[in-house]
Amino acid sequence: MKTPYLGVHQTGSRPFIAELLANSQLLCLDQARANPAGAKGANFEPCDFLSASRQLIHLKDGHSSSPLSHLWNQGLVSTESFVRDSAFRTAFRKAVTVREKQYSRSGFLALIPDGRTKPLPADFTVVYGVMRHPNARTGSLTLPFFSKIALRAVAERLDMMGFKVELQLIAKT
Repeated sequence: MKTPYLGVHQTGSRPFIAELLANSQLLCLDQARANPAGAKGANFEPCDFLSASRQLIHLKDGHSSSPLSHLWNQGLVSTESFVRDSAFRTAFRKAVTVREKQYSRSGFLALIPDGRTKPLPADFTVVYGVMRHPNARTGSLTLPFFSKIALRAVAERLDMMGFKVELQLIAKT
């Protein structure tokens, strides 16, 4: 698992999201929903952002283990649904179509296979972006210990499916 540190410093998640919205290589899918077959009302977020380089980006303003565990599992469940479930892929494509129009972007729909075609996991990277304040004493940017353990288990499952996994730690000031 690749773990680079982003040099982005923000005061909160909304300014950071606004910065990402301005990037033409990203399509915002925040709060877009897709249901797997037989799970009406499940309303999974396929990802928060889809990049032109096939990154499925999941973001969280995370300062404790609980929201971070939710983030890891959200990425895992949506990625498993992406691979295994044609209804989820169809809904994902529909959300991409809507957001391309909303944000005046193009080219993202071609990245997502239709309902009949499974994605090639090796073509995609699951990126977890975590916004945190640096440690007051050391100035370092890290995750709580339990979150590291939980992420390792999720990353191993994603890796076994063939996906690349990255962690991006985003410093908040």
